[in-house]
Amino acid sequence: MAKAQSEANRRKAARDAGVCTRCFRTSVAPDRATCASCLEQRRQQIAARSKGRYDAGQCVYCNDESRVGAAVYGENCRVRNLARSKQSKVDLRQQILDAYGRECVCCGEDIEEFLQLDHVDDNGSEERRHLNGTSQYHELRRRGFPSEGYQMLCANCNWAKRLGQCPHQGS
Repeated sequence: MAKAQSEANRRKAARDAGVCTRCFRTSVAPDRATCASCLEQRRQQIAARSKGRYDAGQCVYCNDESRVGAAVYGENCRVRNLARSKQSKVDLRQQILDAYGRECVCCGEDIEEFLQLDHVDDNGSEERRHLNGTSQYHELRRRGFPSEGYQMLCANCNWAKRLGQCPHQGS
């Protein structure tokens, strides 16, 4: 226990000093804990371990159970990862609703399943092209949920806006 604690203290000191927490030699960027060389070495180690497990017919994640066919994960890990992924999406959706409101700004609809995030300036397709596969919601969270340029609309108002003008806005 004492050895593990002293190693943790050593790594914390290295991080505070701005040096790599693996080799303790190379300086690193303030937002990094390891240098590029150690990071690449670690990636290669993980890839080799995963390939060995895969070739042996084992789950590359837990190494315990047999996987079926070309699957990477065993059944237990696959089910657990699926559930974790689904919950992560639900949590992100709740964060979006918290940040942009839980009702339509046009008609006041508050059933969450009907609500959609709208680009106020109608530049959603342009923004999606620049995301390069990143989820728009993930990008908004990364940027701290910017308030300008987005609003919550129900599906009806959002479609009406696309077609010209929402009936709730008058003539």
